[in-house]
Amino acid sequence: MDMATLGQLATKAAVNCSTVIGRKLLTRYQRNKIATEAAGILVAGNTERFIEHLNPQQLRRFREFAESAQFDHLVRQAMISSLASTTDDTRSAIREQLRHGLRHHGEFAEADLLQATDVLHELVDAAVHAVRLTAVPGTLDSGRAVAMAARVAAAGVLNSELLNRLKTLDEINQFAKAVRSATKAGHAKLRMAAHDLNRQVDYAQLYVTPVLRPAAASPLWDSSTSETFTLADGMNNAVRFVILGDPGAGKSTLAAKLAHDLAADKIGGLEGQVPILLVVRAHTQSLRTDHHTLLHYLEAACRRPGNVNPPPDALEYLLLNGRATVIIDGIDELGDSSYRQSFAHLVDGFAHRYPLARVIVTSRVVGYSDAALDSDLFPTVDIAPFNEAQVNQYANRWFRLDATLDADQRQQLTEAFMRESEVARDLRVNPLVLSLLCGLYSTVHYIPRNKPEIYEKCAELLFETWDRSRGIEVTHRYGAHIRPAVQRLAWRLFTDPQGRQALPRAELIAFLAEYMKTKRFEDPDEAAQAAADFLDFCAGRAWVLTDVGSDALQPHYGFVHRTFLEFFAASQLVKHQPDPEVVWGQLEPHLVDSTWDVVGQLAVQILDRHCDDGADRILRLVLARVDEVPSASLSHLAFAARCMENAAPDNATLRDVVTRVVALSCAAPAADRRRTQLELFPEIDIPLSALLAVTAPDNATRIARAMADAVEHHARVMPLSSSAGLLYDTLLNNPIALNDGTGELIKELVADDLSQRAVPETARVWHRLVQRPTADDLAEYGLSILYELTYVAGAGILPVLAWILTGTVSPPVGRTAAAPGLWDRTLEGYYPQIITNRDWLSRAALPRNVWEPALPRFEEAALREMSKHSRAALILLLLPIMRIARNRRDVDQLEQFMTAVEGRYHEAAIDIVNSWALPPEAHDFLVEWARQPG
Repeated sequence: MDMATLGQLATKAAVNCSTVIGRKLLTRYQRNKIATEAAGILVAGNTERFIEHLNPQQLRRFREFAESAQFDHLVRQAMISSLASTTDDTRSAIREQLRHGLRHHGEFAEADLLQATDVLHELVDAAVHAVRLTAVPGTLDSGRAVAMAARVAAAGVLNSELLNRLKTLDEINQFAKAVRSATKAGHAKLRMAAHDLNRQVDYAQLYVTPVLRPAAASPLWDSSTSETFTLADGMNNAVRFVILGDPGAGKSTLAAKLAHDLAADKIGGLEGQVPILLVVRAHTQSLRTDHHTLLHYLEAACRRPGNVNPPPDALEYLLLNGRATVIIDGIDELGDSSYRQSFAHLVDGFAHRYPLARVIVTSRVVGYSDAALDSDLFPTVDIAPFNEAQVNQYANRWFRLDATLDADQRQQLTEAFMRESEVARDLRVNPLVLSLLCGLYSTVHYIPRNKPEIYEKCAELLFETWDRSRGIEVTHRYGAHIRPAVQRLAWRLFTDPQGRQALPRAELIAFLAEYMKTKRFEDPDEAAQAAADFLDFCAGRAWVLTDVGSDALQPHYGFVHRTFLEFFAASQLVKHQPDPEVVWGQLEPHLVDSTWDVVGQLAVQILDRHCDDGADRILRLVLARVDEVPSASLSHLAFAARCMENAAPDNATLRDVVTRVVALSCAAPAADRRRTQLELFPEIDIPLSALLAVTAPDNATRIARAMADAVEHHARVMPLSSSAGLLYDTLLNNPIALNDGTGELIKELVADDLSQRAVPETARVWHRLVQRPTADDLAEYGLSILYELTYVAGAGILPVLAWILTGTVSPPVGRTAAAPGLWDRTLEGYYPQIITNRDWLSRAALPRNVWEPALPRFEEAALREMSKHSRAALILLLLPIMRIARNRRDVDQLEQFMTAVEGRYHEAAIDIVNSWALPPEAHDFLVEWARQPG
């Protein structure tokens, strides 16, 4: 080993330590820059002589430790300590952990151990110093580091004590090896939905890698930098996050494959990790009633299904030393929000105790906010729906599994499936539904048109077709009662007073036996035996019921996937009494409960199929309730709007729903929609967003026409202070906004309709205020309107200043400014108001999460080409964001100016101001501002 090798070790540690405190994914350029700096910091001398003194075995052990997850963990501790300015408090604890870590690697006498510890400490210091020297200002989150410092220090002390207490790591290393082996074997294959009842295939045969995208207001991922990324990217750039997805989006499959890939060392940079997969629904009963630590459940997950018994302190050691990755799958599956909140507190507490441990969590999107983890500890990402290429790839792989077909037949089947499944285009982007569609098409060569019919066909496939196709005759004594019993069981579980997602075997048998007695068996014992047989029959089918865990006495059974629980529960709700008033009476009390949302939508669709005008009658009951209780408008109209995706009401009912939804959004004061902060979208627009998200061809055109009529009416009769004109302009012009891209179909239809009409005056004014306000507007509303986001129609419209920057000095990469001359004239007009209000600019505090990515580049040439007054106006407008919008790759003049100001290099700052050649009043103000302390 030589100094170059030591430099490489420092480089690796430096790059890895940024995952805890970096604010966004590191580019390759940034990584290379850190690497060069880290290698250059180490100096020869005593260090080199010590390395030469070591024998080959000692060198190997030394290098192994320096490349270990434990060493990376300690560098992260040091990085946080450095940023939080608490170095003295943690330095000794880090040194002790280094010494004990080396001791456990063996081969060092006491004297050599102390000197080796010194060399490792030098590597730690080099790594931290390299990151701090090379990081672009604004990319290291010192505030976040300060918040973590106390927790990291406490964990460091805890680890020092643990390492000192442990005599050897042999038993722990054997445990880690056993867990990795069990996980690799236990999750080596993908269980298929709707193909062969229990068939499993290699991931490579079917699995399509999903992509993740930043959730709104994520502090770690900036969608302007990377719209999507893989799970491996996320794992290498953050230690904790929550993966949100819709039912069937593939969250559990993703969690299982992550565990497998970590155990198999298939994720670069995370070799040697010990994955601990905790499937929440396997422990629901205990999590509701007992008061164990999360560590207790992680140890239980090692025992079952891994069959590995953790020795004392094993998991504690792995967590405190960066060797374990915890994967918590399905935190939404605890049912009642009170249980979910309790578990969220448990997970948050775990993150506090092990602040640098990797923790990945999965959850449904709906209901997550009711019991969310601490967003500072667990930022969120979304699983993106499959795109067309992914759908095609999955279907192609699916049909390729049929060994009875030749290559041409498989290709023809894939092409036919893609063509005929266009009717379910919005459904097939969901991996679970896509697998069901493939299974159905391979069997009946037919694609149903809506979710209830899809699930109906799947139920037939599950209970009848598959058994017959496999040569199994259904001769069970309860054969005719299979479907009704499953529906009753689903309703029993869905409405369980304790919110359980699974029931003990004895309780299930008692419930089913009571049903069997009323339908077929008079003898209680015979009914109980039939119920037991029935339970075993269903539990053997991979997509109906399954054993999800047990207590000390018996196993607990629940539905394999909540999607099926919800479908069968909705079917039972309608079957019990297929009357719109009765169904509505069951649904209305739960409209604000997110766990009922899917069941409610499915129930309306099923009712519409079994009852004349069923959906229309439900919707009219909803609107009548809104008339009676106006305070119920938000929840009730949101429900009605969501019903439009799969129910097709008559024209009058549809128009009534749309008109009321638009009126609700228009009535909101426009001032409430203007914010400088990045916030959640206004609740009052939830019904409108639901309408805009409708993709059903039968309804989209009708909704668009009714929406255009309603918004035009309100924009003409309501005052400027309302949201009517703003909503009209947004629907007409569809400005670039911070949204998720949904609702494009109806937005396009509405925009086409409105483009044929005369624009109301209120819409013209709001278009000007949001896109390009005049100097008179600045005088009336203040400079703040240039920095405000506008929240309307489920989107956050970018601030005016963002448009100004894009059109002048910071155009997108690969483009030139769109209309610099036009903005030049606008800024010249702003200049007098900016000078008048310049004191406001020096005091304004703007949020980092909005403005940090606002200047990805800064073209000095474009600034010089601007007129003197427009250049001065732009520089003054940048004052409130100069300190936070500093994430550019190249050091430009603006960066130099802020560095000089913050470093109190007054003359250097003034020289830059002089080079800008500004009008006297702007020049003098900037000089005075640059000289002020702080």
